[in-house]
Amino acid sequence: FALLLGDVDHFKQINDAHGHVTGDEVLRRVAQTLEANAPDAENTFRYGGEEFALILPDSSPEAAQQTAERLRRAIGELSPSDAALPDVTMSFGLAFCDAPLDPDALVRAADAALYEAKAQGRNRVVMSGA
Repeated sequence: FALLLGDVDHFKQINDAHGHVTGDEVLRRVAQTLEANAPDAENTFRYGGEEFALILPDSSPEAAQQTAERLRRAIGELSPSDAALPDVTMSFGLAFCDAPLDPDALVRAADAALYEAKAQGRNRVVMSGA
């Protein structure tokens, strides 16, 4: 299976510029969009702050990458159709579970990939080890 970590890009600036009510609405809409566009995800949950995590069971690297890209595009489409929301993008880090399962290593790998996505300019998907 795969672990996908996503982080709303520049969320602090969204809160600072538009207020916490708008920030909360962004998080609600992001969560709805993730769930609606990742039917193959076993679990979708808020991981902390503006971070979300999805578990993609029985997913090949190619399928997981396609899911992550679909989610990234869907999040980017939130803003133009809703004038009440500021522009929203997300960065994603993707990691795969190697047997035997080491949950800490899996989270570290996905987090490192997410960090790399942000370092590369945000609004992108980076696969661990790629």
